[in-house]
Amino acid sequence: TFSGVVTLLNDLRLKQNKPTLGFLNPLFYKNAGAFMDITDGANEAGEGCGPRGFPASKGWDPVTGLGTPNYDKLAKLVNSLP
Repeated sequence: TFSGVVTLLNDLRLKQNKPTLGFLNPLFYKNAGAFMDITDGANEAGEGCGPRGFPASKGWDPVTGLGTPNYDKLAKLVNSLP
């Protein structure tokens, strides 16, 4: 799960005697390339959300957010932070 990925990233920081990441949104939105963008499909939420619900699209969307985290890219990013 995503929380496990964040825990591993924080563990990398702690092993370097650095603080944990804290509030993640600014870091993630500035580095959206560390996520695999999901651009196909929809959540098929049903009534009230149109016939297909919310569609996945390029960039952020309400179905998949920024996409699927790429641990290797995120670990490299986190290791490069002060």
